[in-house]
Amino acid sequence: MALKEHGDESNVAPDYHTQTLSIHPPSFKAPVTFKGTATTKKQARHYAAKEACEFFNIKIS
Repeated sequence: MALKEHGDESNVAPDYHTQTLSIHPPSFKAPVTFKGTATTKKQARHYAAKEACEFFNIKIS
């Protein structure tokens, strides 16, 4: 929930891709990615990485 709320505040929505790994016993995998929007590929990657770092409290020098 916190990840989605942070994404909503910063206009960088996390994206989930849930997969079922096993039915018995139930097992699922849900990787998440951050998406950044910009006018260039490089800038979009930068925005997405920056948002992920801020969410996880990773200091950027």
